[in-house]
Amino acid sequence: MEPDTRAIIRRIRAAAANYGTVWKQDSAVLAMQKYFDALGLSMPRVSVAPNLSCAYRIVGSVPHLDRYEHKWLTAYMRLSARMRTMPRADAVAWGNGHGGVFEIATNAPPFEFKVVMTTQLPIRFVTRALTALNSDRVDDDALRYAKTQLNLLDALEAGVGFFFPLDDQLILVPSPAFHLTANRDLHSETTKAIRWADGNGYYFLRGVGFPEKLWRKLVSRSMRFQDIIALRNFGQRTVAIRYSEIRSFLEHNRAEKLDTYNKVRPDASIVSYELWRIFRSRFITHSHYMVYNCPSTSKLYMSGVPEHCTTVPAAMAWKFSTDEKSWKRLVPMVTES
Repeated sequence: MEPDTRAIIRRIRAAAANYGTVWKQDSAVLAMQKYFDALGLSMPRVSVAPNLSCAYRIVGSVPHLDRYEHKWLTAYMRLSARMRTMPRADAVAWGNGHGGVFEIATNAPPFEFKVVMTTQLPIRFVTRALTALNSDRVDDDALRYAKTQLNLLDALEAGVGFFFPLDDQLILVPSPAFHLTANRDLHSETTKAIRWADGNGYYFLRGVGFPEKLWRKLVSRSMRFQDIIALRNFGQRTVAIRYSEIRSFLEHNRAEKLDTYNKVRPDASIVSYELWRIFRSRFITHSHYMVYNCPSTSKLYMSGVPEHCTTVPAAMAWKFSTDEKSWKRLVPMVTES
């Protein structure tokens, strides 16, 4: 009898909703025992690392690391070797459990903790099992693979985020909590975007990892623009530019002001709008930018607009998907917020 894929997806989603809040060690060990039994292996002694960095330290101290997972890897390869189809639904199943986020977490620890090894993720194998069940032809080999790997669903529900199957010990790491944007990018301007129960974790902005000191400078907007563009990491530099002081950004790029426009709030205070032209570079994706005050908070914002927008009303009408006359009639704090 084939497993119920819809029920599996529901369980994955429920487990994903509880990342970082559930840790049932006895249940986790029992689930891993069932998994090793299904692989035909004796489970080595179990140890628990409170976070991924701690696990990397343990693994990094193991002698002859190149053979650390020989028994587990041999059994897994034997199980998967006869699979004729790799799952067409892999991306969908992986997404259901935020699997990609776990992959990022795997690569988040500082470089000094990196070792020649592979971190294993229960969610990866569970979603691969789903893929096998959703392939064009579910033969006996695919079914055997899926049933074996689905033993890890119990481990996932018990809070196991990662495991390291060394030959002489099995290291379990609980799932951390994640802060995600609507696009599922790791991101937080107030705390660690990946955080374990012991407080250990990693800082991310818009899906890019940052050391704590640099992260604090950016979220406090206290980092000078010339220091931002001097960052060697392209991903960090691209995100950091979003946290630069707008006027410093315009000055550094020798921007040219093309147009200005003012509106009046009901309390008679002014809302300013400016259109700027900036010379394109590897840091710049648009040549025309709107700089304007938020009508409700007065916070200064900047956003790119098409080059055919040569006046403020044209640029703001484009942003609001309306025409210039309609935008001009909008009143800050009344019909424009």
